[in-house]
Amino acid sequence: RPVLLLLLAALLGLVPVHWWWRRRGEALPRAARMIAIVDAFDSMLSEQPYRHALSQEHAFQELFHYAGTQFDPELVRAFETFHSGDVLRAQQRAARRWLYELDPAAANAPWRLSEAVGEGELSEGPSGFRLLCQQRLLDNMYDGVMFVDAELRIQFWNQAAVRLTGLPAEGVYQRVFVPSLIDLHDESGRRLEDAECPVAFAVRTGVQWLRRLALKGRGGRYMSVDAHAIPVCNREGIVIGLVLLMHDVSQEISLEARCQDLHSLATRDPLTQVANRAEFENAYPRFIERHQESRLPLSVIVADIDRFKSINDNYGHQAGDAVLQSFARLLKVSCREGDLVARYGGEEFVLLWADCDMAAAVRRAEELRLAFSQLEQPALGGNTVRASFGVTQLQAGDTPETLFRRADRALLAAKQMGRNRVVQLGCGDAPLPAEPRRWAAFFRRPHNNALLEQELTCEAPAERCIEKLRGFIADHHARVVSVDGFRVHLLVDGRLPHALSGAHDRTVRFCVTLRLQEIEAPLERPQDPSGGPAPHWTRIHVAITPQRNRERRREEALQRARHLLLSLRAYLMATADSPPIEAGVLSRARTLLGLWLHGRGS
Repeated sequence: RPVLLLLLAALLGLVPVHWWWRRRGEALPRAARMIAIVDAFDSMLSEQPYRHALSQEHAFQELFHYAGTQFDPELVRAFETFHSGDVLRAQQRAARRWLYELDPAAANAPWRLSEAVGEGELSEGPSGFRLLCQQRLLDNMYDGVMFVDAELRIQFWNQAAVRLTGLPAEGVYQRVFVPSLIDLHDESGRRLEDAECPVAFAVRTGVQWLRRLALKGRGGRYMSVDAHAIPVCNREGIVIGLVLLMHDVSQEISLEARCQDLHSLATRDPLTQVANRAEFENAYPRFIERHQESRLPLSVIVADIDRFKSINDNYGHQAGDAVLQSFARLLKVSCREGDLVARYGGEEFVLLWADCDMAAAVRRAEELRLAFSQLEQPALGGNTVRASFGVTQLQAGDTPETLFRRADRALLAAKQMGRNRVVQLGCGDAPLPAEPRRWAAFFRRPHNNALLEQELTCEAPAERCIEKLRGFIADHHARVVSVDGFRVHLLVDGRLPHALSGAHDRTVRFCVTLRLQEIEAPLERPQDPSGGPAPHWTRIHVAITPQRNRERRREEALQRARHLLLSLRAYLMATADSPPIEAGVLSRARTLLGLWLHGRGS
């Protein structure tokens, strides 16, 4: 009854309304009074079935009209002042206080029947700023972040984890983390059982790990992730939880796969799946350079299927493709790690056998020839096909061009000799006999402005030496200028081996003169114990002269001339009677010293 009398007196104007509100309204919690004002204001601004929405000005008029009866007058004025300011900034500030700065006691204080928390308790501090930055970082990270406690219960699940797994944070909170929760698979695609949970292993052992896994994402699509588990320990070193990071690598794997596909298309023959010609021409010089530097043997084999055109004509091109594929498979099986097999063109294949000398290469090629000749071809009705092989080995003075031409000449010789055979050319990389150390030869000057001269001895008649010279001419693309009996004049382009040539390697053209003379067998050579005819020997005088003599490029030309001489010796399989005689700027002094030493020796 007293309350009703006071209310009636306030309505009749007998007592001030604010006096009545202070006596009864302030007994309510301050937060409840604030919510009543905000709720009424929001309701007036909203469209209702029984009335239209009011404007903000009209809504504030209603609040002030009922201030003192339904609403706290002071809070109504404070709310009007607050609403006329920066509302968005105030909302952010309030959210930050509630989330990060208020302890439980301060947060619950407005709901108690007491005065509100003071402004000092709501002040912002460095710890609150750090917490806010950390929260923003976790929420906006591209990688999924999960916090798991020591009992494997999920305590945090950021937005990126929601995007990766399709599971909302509210649905996984406090759930035990097991692989079946997100359908985890290992690197090989095997589904992980709950008993082999990698997260439980990290919590149990305290060892962090980084590995590639796959999980089931949105729409049931599996995606690859790089998962990183980081155990969290307290000051005593006890594991109290774990941070799990998951980085989506699906796009990276897709890009790697596309790059690999493009590389395969660029380097592989689509029919036989061996290296194509472009890949061979890219790898071939590196093969030679590596073996010239390491001085290990390298064999080159050129193989060709015999009468392949007749297979296409009689059985069709699909049958021909099947024969090519079977031949390529056989060649790939014969290759070791470090070898290369490539389809050079049509039915011709090239093999690079690393660390393989001539004898081993011929033996392996013969095994391939025999195996292919016995291989029944289903596309040909069970008939067999044969192939020819040309074998050679890297030898002194070789360039990529001369080495391949020699192997190609060996294949051509196999074809001319009836096909289905292995033919070898070259002497291999067996070290040439050491040159005698005749000191007077170092001081002799070459004749007729020759850049390099040397006396060679070959255990063969002169006609046989000229036959050997044909291979040198063919592989070096030399031009025969003249032949006068046993005197031969050649025009040869001098090139350096790939390991010694620069990016802008120049070709130097040389005039090579050879004078051949048959001689008796040297006394130091062992005689035939059977008493047969003595072998023929030929002495060969070689003179190499640059076609254009430029003093400033003399050293460059001399280096090419040395390698040209080494290659010529390898083709002729000749020994050197004395060191090569080289031209130089001190030729006059060397001539005088040579004459003086020769006089002292006599």
